[in-house]
Amino acid sequence: MNNKIKMAAAVLTLTVATVGCGGDEESTEQTNAPVSGQTVTISAKEFAFDPSAIEVAADSQFTVEIVNVGVIEHDFVITGQESEKITTPVGQTSTGSFSLSAGTYEFYCAVAGHKESGMKGTLTVK
Repeated sequence: MNNKIKMAAAVLTLTVATVGCGGDEESTEQTNAPVSGQTVTISAKEFAFDPSAIEVAADSQFTVEIVNVGVIEHDFVITGQESEKITTPVGQTSTGSFSLSAGTYEFYCAVAGHKESGMKGTLTVK
């Protein structure tokens, strides 16, 4: 009987230690360092972009790759660049290229109600 108790205590201790080592799930928001000619991959879903903050190099071309992991169509628009909208159907990936001057820009989904529901982010050009 003592061996069973010792074994149960060992299993319990191991279980508690393993669970205790698990990390808390945090936001995946990140800022990418500015790199000339870089490609930035952004996931689009209801109603968020991930990451919602991106950083690119000023006055050099960069590519935005939108991966639609949601259940409805999404698009990607940079304020001041509305004619360069990237529309991405469900389950698809779309790309667009941009070159912007230094500054901070908002990007958003222009599908009705999406921006208002929080589907927007910040693009920093350095």
